[in-house]
Amino acid sequence: LQIPESVPSIKVDVISEKIALAVKNGHRTIVFSQFKTALKGLEKALIEKGVRVIRYDGDTKKDIKLRIKADMRRKPNGEQPADYKYDVVLCNYKTGGVGLTFTGATYMARMDVEWNPGKNDQSIARIHRIGQTEPVLCETFYIDKQEAGLGETPMGSIDLWMRDLVDLKEAMIVGFESELA
Repeated sequence: LQIPESVPSIKVDVISEKIALAVKNGHRTIVFSQFKTALKGLEKALIEKGVRVIRYDGDTKKDIKLRIKADMRRKPNGEQPADYKYDVVLCNYKTGGVGLTFTGATYMARMDVEWNPGKNDQSIARIHRIGQTEPVLCETFYIDKQEAGLGETPMGSIDLWMRDLVDLKEAMIVGFESELA
């Protein structure tokens, strides 16, 4: 099932407003999602707000990926490149979650959490790395259907269910690691 990009999304509306404000305040941003459709919807919303945005996913050509990597990396002296092209990079967890250094960003938003807790940690590590000279803020957005006025459900939303599942998986990992120590 693929949801058309034209379907309204409360999450896209909220995140695009938050990112537009962050960019206005000088924060370059990385956004992660495991869903390409969600990234495309957010891209459209940000373009409509005048934000310079680009996607880094499996469809992105290699030369563009190299350009994005260079654009989102701080100079060796810790300064932001003066002529950067992108305010926001939208990343898929699989494509953008490992081996990248995005120290030009100071704000990261996760539209959803990955099933694998390690991939969630890796997403944060893209901007919070050696070479980062500024404080960074990382946020994950969850929509609760009841709070959003979308009806009452026993678990609130898939976002909250997924958050709880990943938290449980992380607790199991910590438990296994402590038994081995």
